[in-house]
Amino acid sequence: MKLKSSFTIVIITLLFSSSFKLFAQDNFITTVIGDQVWMAKNLDVVTFNNGDLIPEAKTEKEWKKAADAGTPAWCYYDGYESNGNKYGKMYNWYAITDSRGLAPKGWKIPQKADWEKLINKYQNNTALLYSVLIQGGLTGLNVLLGGRRLPKGEFQYFEIYATLWCASLTDNGKYSYYLEIDKQYTKSSLREGAMGSGNYVRCIKE
Repeated sequence: MKLKSSFTIVIITLLFSSSFKLFAQDNFITTVIGDQVWMAKNLDVVTFNNGDLIPEAKTEKEWKKAADAGTPAWCYYDGYESNGNKYGKMYNWYAITDSRGLAPKGWKIPQKADWEKLINKYQNNTALLYSVLIQGGLTGLNVLLGGRRLPKGEFQYFEIYATLWCASLTDNGKYSYYLEIDKQYTKSSLREGAMGSGNYVRCIKE
């Protein structure tokens, strides 16, 4: 049985370890997964592409106000800059889709189809997807479990969840998609959530 388990691990490694490589591009560390080029760290910017500042929402009241008004906002988890140094910034959906542009030139916020392409590469297997996305995983994305922020401003699931934005809306236009990486159940999948939520951003090359 031990020999069989070791053989299985070797096969999985051979199938997926050659599917990415890390390199520096346009001052960003990136990873290549199939024909997709992703940033290997969460986005960490405070301005839109035209130079306009993105408002920081430190308090629950400020975050909820932005969510209710449908205006852009960013924050650090729990408001601590030290968390930002490791995990990057959290943004609401209004920031990632603002016409002034959040993603750097030549990059974009992933659409649902971009995430689905990555998911399908791993046979839509939620447990396998989790294992290859997290820090040290075979994709090189090195997703850190930085938690999330709810529309009313509460933070939750630090070091248990990671949530990465998708620019696409659901068919009824009421919710947005995001990729959830869940340590508690060791799975990862696309989910639907409120546009006023705070999630992290991984850009994909255009």
